[in-house]
Amino acid sequence: MLGSHDVRIFPADSRLDTRKFPGTWALVDSNVELIPPRGEFTSAHSKFYLVQATSPQPSRWKAWKKQLSVAIAVMKPWSWKELYIGGTEFISPPLDASALRDVFIKYGRSARHCYDLVGNSATIAQWEKQIPNLLTGMPDISVFEGSIAGNTMHYMAENIMKATSQLITIIPDTDRQPHVTLVSRHIAGHFFRAVLEHNYEMFWSYFNQFSSVSETRTPAEWLWELHAILVELSTKTTRTN
Repeated sequence: MLGSHDVRIFPADSRLDTRKFPGTWALVDSNVELIPPRGEFTSAHSKFYLVQATSPQPSRWKAWKKQLSVAIAVMKPWSWKELYIGGTEFISPPLDASALRDVFIKYGRSARHCYDLVGNSATIAQWEKQIPNLLTGMPDISVFEGSIAGNTMHYMAENIMKATSQLITIIPDTDRQPHVTLVSRHIAGHFFRAVLEHNYEMFWSYFNQFSSVSETRTPAEWLWELHAILVELSTKTTRTN
């Protein structure tokens, strides 16, 4: 972690040549489908570090990992405060704060995704139908975390990562190492019903992997709660009858 005394913040546009500022940390939210990495970022003579946005979406990683050998600092996903400011102060017309809060709680921390869903019942209904199928493509979490931590994410990340940033996100631990987590309890419910409810081995595998994430309410707790309600209690009731 860098202290405030170590950091100088200044505004810069896309024409900034970072080669003039060796050691610069560049904060990049890269959507390489629209904005490919600039030449300054791929210069072999540049000594700066890239701070990559934490989206697990493959398009956010593949071009950077293909062309760069740089340090990655894992950042926390958007908080409610950040999402609120973005949706009510930087979007015109401003989004309804109450509706935005409901979407944030239910569908997680992908800002663009939340903004698209607010006030759009048709889009929400369509997204709900897609969630179970997308969750069946969840990767081996430990392999994915190791690839990020080891700076070895392959540019063909689609082969590793099939779930999108609307379903999972990355949480840094105290050593800034990445841990993958589900974005919300609602998504955890979909994941349990679509993948884990009738596969105990897979349930415990994901439960143990998600247990390493340090948050107030971890995905492991969400999954255990669902398991207790839908499996354990249901089985006990059946035996009693």
